[in-house]
Amino acid sequence: LPNQELVLKLSRDTKSDRRQSKDNDSMSLAVKKRRNFGTGAERRPWQRGKAAAAMSTVATLALAWLQQFGCCEAAAAVNGTVYDAVGPPPFVHPAWMDVGGNATSVGRVDVCALNACEAYVRMRDDLANAVRPINDKLRGEDGGRGGVAGDRGALLEARLQRLDRRLRSVEQPGEYIMFYNSTRIPINPFWTITSGVSRWKRCNYGPCKCRTETHSVSCWRKDFEEIPPGQILPYDVSAIDLSTNSIVSLHKDTFKGLTNLTELDLTDNDIDYVPTAIFNTLENLTKLRFHRNHLIEVPLLFKRNTKIQILDMSMNHIKQLPETLFQSTKNLVLLHLYGNKIEVFPKSIFKDLNKLEDLDLSANSLLEISSDIFRGVSSLKRLKLQENQLQQLPLGVFDDVEYLEVLSLRNNRISFIRPGLFNNMRRLVYLDLTENWINLLNGNEFTDLVALNELHLGQNYLEFIPERTFKNLASLEKLYLFSNNIQQLDVNSFYGLKNLSSLFLNNNVLKIIDDRLFEPLMNLRKLHIDSNKFQFLPNDCFNHLPKLESLKLSKNPWHCDCTILYLARWLRANRQKVWDSNPTCRGPRDLGGKPVEDMTFEDLCDGQWASMVKLTPRVPIR
Repeated sequence: LPNQELVLKLSRDTKSDRRQSKDNDSMSLAVKKRRNFGTGAERRPWQRGKAAAAMSTVATLALAWLQQFGCCEAAAAVNGTVYDAVGPPPFVHPAWMDVGGNATSVGRVDVCALNACEAYVRMRDDLANAVRPINDKLRGEDGGRGGVAGDRGALLEARLQRLDRRLRSVEQPGEYIMFYNSTRIPINPFWTITSGVSRWKRCNYGPCKCRTETHSVSCWRKDFEEIPPGQILPYDVSAIDLSTNSIVSLHKDTFKGLTNLTELDLTDNDIDYVPTAIFNTLENLTKLRFHRNHLIEVPLLFKRNTKIQILDMSMNHIKQLPETLFQSTKNLVLLHLYGNKIEVFPKSIFKDLNKLEDLDLSANSLLEISSDIFRGVSSLKRLKLQENQLQQLPLGVFDDVEYLEVLSLRNNRISFIRPGLFNNMRRLVYLDLTENWINLLNGNEFTDLVALNELHLGQNYLEFIPERTFKNLASLEKLYLFSNNIQQLDVNSFYGLKNLSSLFLNNNVLKIIDDRLFEPLMNLRKLHIDSNKFQFLPNDCFNHLPKLESLKLSKNPWHCDCTILYLARWLRANRQKVWDSNPTCRGPRDLGGKPVEDMTFEDLCDGQWASMVKLTPRVPIR
């Protein structure tokens, strides 16, 4: 082979490294210090440097081999992989240049025209022979302990495995036609596609399950590491399920000829690279699921998939997306990109996806979004941006999503809500701002959210709820304000919430509330005020809640003197409404630990305690 010279050169370099290492070991300590070689672990970085140079030679060999044999597409595909590993190498190795620096033409073969994987196998074997002494050398440096040198060996092996997968994805095996019972059958190296009368019966002879009534083929959970070559596929198959396998690579012609395919599920595999043209023939595809794989980059895959409606590329390792990736997918209804590593989206990436209804961008690494990011996405109903690192949202970002119903901004770093941010969102029914850094409300943030049904503001840093903050939220049924730093509530904080059914004020620092605070909440059924600093509650505060069914009061420092008589009396009359354990007295003295509902006038207001605080009972004594 033309690159045998390189393999021999690499072998000689490795042997030279070993001789040099042996010579170093025989040096005196003084000489080692003078020559800055060091001893023990200090010597290994120098040796690793030589080994790294050898790795670079191997990586360059891979690219040079591909380029020399004319497989330009494969060379371009793996270039990024090798670049990540060792830096930008030349495409043509110096060993293949003449004296004038020009590339020689020895043994040039058109790899892309070869049948099957012949060219790839040759290169793989050469690389294996070249890499073996390097790995042995690296493992020997650490005595098999798996230190830094061992990590470098593992890195090289991982890179070569990735190279392997990419080559398998882009190299072109030949196609041929065979006839079976006078039936014309196109063959590719993965499926046998047939149009015969008994095609669905023959389909079941393979490892996958075929369903005639739904025109579907299920290869779910078969432990496949590659597409099963023995599987016969009817030409009119409409759905293929390859999920929950261990498939590591897909050839660009894997789905060629499956023109009737509408649904493809590749969920939960080990695919980290997808050839650009792999879906080109699937012009009728409407659903594609690529959830939970190892994709790092996404080429322009969907130029011809104009009918696609559901696309799930969540739970991968994608860092960025091309700005024109969705330019041809105008019929998208659902797009899930959550659970990746995307830091920024191009501002026009979703432009004019005017049929999109469900967009999930959560659990990425977003630091900011453009005010134009959702421009033209006029049909959007559900938008999830939770679990990112957004610090603020620009004005106008939601101007074009007037039909939005669900918006989740949970677990970001938003510290304030710009006035007018939610303008014109009059159809929004669910807003989640939990786990942010919001410390202040001015009372006008939610004015336009007239259809809002559920509002989450828990786990922020709010200290005060201004009056009439929720004045226009007549449709609100659930309000979450738990785990803030709320110390005070205005008497009109809940003004306008006539249909509120659940209110969560637990885990705050409330000490006292106005007896009219709950007056607007005539339909409240669930109230959590546990884990605050209440010592007593004002008389009649629960009398405004005729529909109350569930109340949590525990973990408050109830002070059992005469001021708590109202609560004790209410608890005795409404035991079935106390959802958690009965509240107990924090004190004073021997009353500590006793249930509040057991307290009587004699316990609280008579004798020593009453004379000390000069209190008289406020409610009739039973």
